[in-house]
Amino acid sequence: MTERAPPFVVVVVHTLTHIRQSVEADVPIIYTYDVIWSESDTQWASRWDVYLSMDQRVPARIHWFSIINSLLIIMFLSALVGMILLKNLKNDIYQYNRVLTDEEKAEEREESGWKLLHADVFRPPVQFPMLYCVLVGTGMQLIVMSGITIVFACLGFLSPARRGSMMLSILVLYVLNGATAGYCR
Repeated sequence: MTERAPPFVVVVVHTLTHIRQSVEADVPIIYTYDVIWSESDTQWASRWDVYLSMDQRVPARIHWFSIINSLLIIMFLSALVGMILLKNLKNDIYQYNRVLTDEEKAEEREESGWKLLHADVFRPPVQFPMLYCVLVGTGMQLIVMSGITIVFACLGFLSPARRGSMMLSILVLYVLNGATAGYCR
């Protein structure tokens, strides 16, 4: 059994009157609006089809072109940052591994660059270590949950036509990724 659309659809929202009125305290303001109803041929079940299927508006390959374009820009910028970091790291490693002269040994230079970080990276937090672990675990849980939800949405499993599917998938994935939060520290 197919559902029919309501017999009328709103076409004109409002029309203001052009009567000038002085506004004083405790005086009501006069305004009006008109609504014109006209019958629609659209079935109630297919009222969202225009918005959900964008085939007639924008071809699907344009969306894929935009996604691929964004991914290529991200990869290019990541490679650029990676090359800069590798260049700096290579220079630092070269400085650390070269043979010191007698004068440099006598000066006993203090460490600089990446060597300053090697002791700090593996040091446990001094204050609130449990809070740190909880925040890192929950952050990882949220990142994995968001990534899986975005992949499911891109694949078309989470359609706006099914109300609540996005919220349900977010809740279920958040609960299932509790193990991710437990193993991450």
